Amino acid sequence: NLPEAETAFKQLINIAPQEALGFANLGLVYIRMGDYTEAELRLKQALDIEPNDPEIQLNLAEVYFLTNRKKEAIQLLEKTLNHHPDHIRTLFKLGQNYARSDSLAVRLKGEKLLIKVVNFLPANITARLELIDLLLRNNKAHQADGYFEDLKKQVPAFPAEANEYYDKSLGYMYQGQTEEAHPFFN
Repeated sequence: NLPEAETAFKQLINIAPQEALGFANLGLVYIRMGDYTEAELRLKQALDIEPNDPEIQLNLAEVYFLTNRKKEAIQLLEKTLNHHPDHIRTLFKLGQNYARSDSLAVRLKGEKLLIKVVNFLPANITARLELIDLLLRNNKAHQADGYFEDLKKQVPAFPAEANEYYDKSLGYMYQGQTEEAHPFFN
């Protein structure tokens, strides 16, 4: 219940105005309510108290993305990684955004970040899928195939209807045929 959460976090802020968590959580409530102006204000208040908190920075970056300020969001995520180079959620969010670039140089930066996420959390299927897709976009079918093989090992019950697509995509990856592999992967 978002209105109740809003009231509770406002009370927390009144009781403990030097606790960043109260402002940060109130900011999250406002994100969920769709009030991005108020969310940004509260998250910035939290950052005034804890200027390098990676979770608060990540949430503020999300507000920037939601309000069509992608450049500001990416700059904030890059700043976060300067202080917290192993913050998984920031690595993933930034890697995900770099992956969507038209620039190969930027996509290669995204590739490095996503590889780092998959190495830290090999069971993270979402990160693995994002990485495979990016490797295919970067014309690296021979790298994608290993990550793709591992994916099938991770899924407890691989859907039977997906096997044909999996086999075709993997076959094309083995042959280095990126363009042919990609439609079956998606």
